[in-house]
Amino acid sequence: MLEGVVVVVSILIAFSIDTWWTESEEEEEANILLEALVLELSQAISQVEQEVAFRKAKLESASRMLQASTAEVELESGEMDALLNDVTHWGTSSVATGALNALVDSGKLAWLDSLELQTALASWPEKFVVFQAIEKQDQQRLEDQLLPYLAEKASLPKISNAWRGRPGDVNRSVYAPEGQRISDPFPVDHEQLLQDPYFVSLLTMIVWDQGDALAYGREWLHEAEALKNKIDLYLTSR
Repeated sequence: MLEGVVVVVSILIAFSIDTWWTESEEEEEANILLEALVLELSQAISQVEQEVAFRKAKLESASRMLQASTAEVELESGEMDALLNDVTHWGTSSVATGALNALVDSGKLAWLDSLELQTALASWPEKFVVFQAIEKQDQQRLEDQLLPYLAEKASLPKISNAWRGRPGDVNRSVYAPEGQRISDPFPVDHEQLLQDPYFVSLLTMIVWDQGDALAYGREWLHEAEALKNKIDLYLTSR
């Protein structure tokens, strides 16, 4: 009888140790993934901050042309070409999501003790879907409407030669280097475009698009910082 009890107790102890060991391994792996996610989020925040600066600069360039179209401002010599170059850029806010995917797609979120953190992480991939939709709309606006219009009504070489770097980049140059300049056999006064209602409509839609992207980017940054803080608090409590 006593031997039977000892055997049962031994089995229960072994089972408890095995369960504890498995849970310990799961917690350690989850913590490693969360630490990787903190680094991933930090990099994403830096990239989105650059994207927000880009959207703000592109919006300002389109807005300045709209102001010039109603004589609210007077453009400097060559400024119109540079502003046109600015609005021919589109967003590229692709960020790494390896650690996030490893947690969400594998079902390892269940290893976390915090339901609040589980919920926040489970919904986070949707944030990137919105970014992709914004970028697609921006690119389509450029390829389907703005570029075909400029190809017909403007001088693409002249616009290209006014390249100053990506809008919002703190290291922007003044003009394109000589080696990148394109011969322009048909120079055009691009300020004439400001009298075209269709061009003004295109600028208005660009302003709308960039305004939406800018608002979402700022919201994303706020939520990303909050999520990063939640993860940090979770890890320090372990």
